[in-house]
Amino acid sequence: MAGSGERGFEVHEDQGVTIVRLKMAQIDMFNVTELIEDLGELTARQTPAIVLDMGETNFIDSSGMGGLIRIHQQVKAYDGIFLITGLNPKVANLMRLTRSTRYLNCYDDLDTALAAARR
Repeated sequence: MAGSGERGFEVHEDQGVTIVRLKMAQIDMFNVTELIEDLGELTARQTPAIVLDMGETNFIDSSGMGGLIRIHQQVKAYDGIFLITGLNPKVANLMRLTRSTRYLNCYDDLDTALAAARR
């Protein structure tokens, strides 16, 4: 995935799990389409386990939330694993309020998410 650092995230592997570290302060209607397309490179290759680290993201709107659910559905369609970690308290609270956590598997820290991805 050449140039992925320029696209608002970095990608690396850790013992068979692909970690996507977002470098975006917010996910909203202005950038969610690009994020879905860029992460689509991973889903097109049917990457078995993806952990999305949102530690640098401090805002997400309904479009962003929908985008994360869409990515989750793409990964689930080929029986892959899509996990989210590093949620800032504001974003985590919004996900709980909107009940997005019914669809998205969120973990408090990267180590816990990685352990879940390897099960």
